[in-house]
Amino acid sequence: IAVAAVADSWVTQPPPSDSVAPPAEPDSVVTQAPEKLESPTRKFNVFITLSLQQGWWFNVFITLSLQQGWWFNVFITLSLHQGWWFNVFITMSLQQGWWFNAFITLSLQQGWWFNVFITLSLHQGWWFNVFITLSLHQGWWFNVFITLSLQQGWWFNVFITLSLPQGWWFNVFITLSLQQGWWFNVFITLSLQQGWWFNVFITLSLQQGFWFNVFITLSLPQGWWFNVFITLSLQQGLWFNVFITLSLQQGWWFIVFITLSLQQGWWFNVFITLSLQQGWWFNVFITLSLQQGWWFNVFITLSLQQGWWFNVFITLSLQQGWWFNVFITLSLQQGWWFNVFITLSLQQGWWFNVFITLSLQQGWWFNVFITLSLQQGWWFNVFITLSLQQGWWFNVFITLSLQQGWWFNQGWWFNVFITLSLQQGWWFNVFIALSLQQGWLFNVFITLSLQQGWWFNVFITLSLQQGWWFNVFITLSPQQGWWFNVFITLSLQQGWWFNVFITMSLQQGWWFNVFITMSLQQGWWFNVFITLSLQKGWWFNVFITLSLQQGWWFNVFITLSLQQSWWFNVFITLSLQQDWWFNVFITLSLQQGWWFNVFITLSLQQGWWFNVFITLSLQQGWWFNVFITLSLQQGWWFNVFITLSLH
Repeated sequence: IAVAAVADSWVTQPPPSDSVAPPAEPDSVVTQAPEKLESPTRKFNVFITLSLQQGWWFNVFITLSLQQGWWFNVFITLSLHQGWWFNVFITMSLQQGWWFNAFITLSLQQGWWFNVFITLSLHQGWWFNVFITLSLHQGWWFNVFITLSLQQGWWFNVFITLSLPQGWWFNVFITLSLQQGWWFNVFITLSLQQGWWFNVFITLSLQQGFWFNVFITLSLPQGWWFNVFITLSLQQGLWFNVFITLSLQQGWWFIVFITLSLQQGWWFNVFITLSLQQGWWFNVFITLSLQQGWWFNVFITLSLQQGWWFNVFITLSLQQGWWFNVFITLSLQQGWWFNVFITLSLQQGWWFNVFITLSLQQGWWFNVFITLSLQQGWWFNVFITLSLQQGWWFNVFITLSLQQGWWFNQGWWFNVFITLSLQQGWWFNVFIALSLQQGWLFNVFITLSLQQGWWFNVFITLSLQQGWWFNVFITLSPQQGWWFNVFITLSLQQGWWFNVFITMSLQQGWWFNVFITMSLQQGWWFNVFITLSLQKGWWFNVFITLSLQQGWWFNVFITLSLQQSWWFNVFITLSLQQDWWFNVFITLSLQQGWWFNVFITLSLQQGWWFNVFITLSLQQGWWFNVFITLSLQQGWWFNVFITLSLH
């Protein structure tokens, strides 16, 4: 059935029924006004098409034109079977540029849905859009999109999306622009099942460069968490940020991050992290910058379970090169320990450090390290270590440099190193080093052990001028083979030096040694070596060597044995000038084959010499020998040889 209504004697013939097409999709619908008719004649058109079987549908098309450019269109399409749907399309133009569009689509079965699209333009550039979509089955959802423009550049958008079953969620997006560069955005997303979550995003711009952002995210079941992100900019370079994250289950944690900038280069940061279960911990990080190069940092970390610990790190810079650091670490269980590290710099090259470590269980120990620098090259160090259990020990190390301009000359420094152990091999160490001028230095090293082989060591080194120095080395052991050592070295001038080495053992083969070496000038030197044994083969040795000038020297060697084949030896050698020399060799045995030897040799000038050799035996084949040889000049000599046997 086709019906046509005619107005103002203008008739429009309907097209054949088979040429009627289904309605167009929303995206293909033209929303602009049709071109103006050349004739001002008012007209009205109605076109109706009805089909009753095999895909029943119904079409109505109405066109009305009232004045130049004013017109109104209505297009309706209805289908009752096989995917029932209903379309309405309305277009109205009231004045030049003013127009209104409405497009409606309805589907009732097999994915029911409903669409509404409206466009309204009031003035040049002013317009308004509404787009609505509704689906009631198979993932129900609902969409609303609204756009409004009030003036040039002023506009407003709203976009809403709703889905109810199988992952229900809801979206809202709003955009508002008030003036050039001024705008406002809101974005909201809500999901009610299968990991429920909620999002809000807001952006606001007030002037050129002024803007504000808010971003919020919320998830309720299965790892509940909440996020807030805020950004604010007040002027060129001035801005403020806040970021917050909260998780309430499955490792609860909370995060806050704040950033603030007040002027060019001035800024402030705060970062906070909190975890309440499964290794609870808490973090705070703060950074502040006040002027160019001035800044301040604070970093705090706290863990309350599973190895509880606490950290604080602070950094402060006041001027170019001036800064201050504090680092603290505390652990309360499973090897409790505490650390403090401080660094301070006051001017170029001036700085101060403190490092402290304390452990209260499982090998308790305590450390302190201090470093101080007052001027270029002036510095002071203190290092202390204390252990209270399982091999208790204590260390102190001090280094001091006084620098040029103070006290004396450049290169002055002072060191002290102390080590003390109170159990399991108790021992004590002291090391001191002092430098007063270039090359002047003094060292003291002391070691003391109180149990299991007690011993004591002292080592001293002193240098007074270039090449002048003095050394003392002492070692003492009171038990288990007691012994005592002294070693002394003295140098007074270039080549002048003096050495003393003493060794004493009081038990298990007691013995005593003295070794002396002295040099007074180039080539002049004097040696004394003494060895004394008081038990088990007692004996005594003396060895002396003296050199007065080039080639002049004097030797004395004495050996004495008091028990078990007692004997006594003396060996003397004297040289006064080139080739002049004198030798004495004496040997005495008092028991078990007693005998006595004397050997003398004298040379006075080139070729002059005198020899005496005497041998005496008092028991078991007693005999006596004398051998004398005398030479006065070249070829002159005298010999005496006597042999006596009494048994």
